[in-house]
Amino acid sequence: MTSINPQPQQGWVTTDGGKSFAAPVPPTPSAEQVAATNTAMRDSLMQVANNATFGMTDTYAAGLLDTADRQTFKAWAAYKLALSKVDLTTVSPSWPRSQ
Repeated sequence: MTSINPQPQQGWVTTDGGKSFAAPVPPTPSAEQVAATNTAMRDSLMQVANNATFGMTDTYAAGLLDTADRQTFKAWAAYKLALSKVDLTTVSPSWPRSQ
């Protein structure tokens, strides 16, 4: 096809008047798009955590959880707190790890 190295891939664009090729630059998301994407991710992760602790809040407050369930509840609570502190305006935020 061409002697240009590396060989251009489908979707690449020409530069330098057709003398070379470059991969297309992905569009930069707007601040609103970044916030919306990150909010959706946070909400999804929070729902997983809420499902994992379903029914445990009242029993924890009442002191009715056994030791293993209490530790599980506290770990998920710490995770949910960390999720709530994620900077949703960052393009690639550092998401906390779940259990």
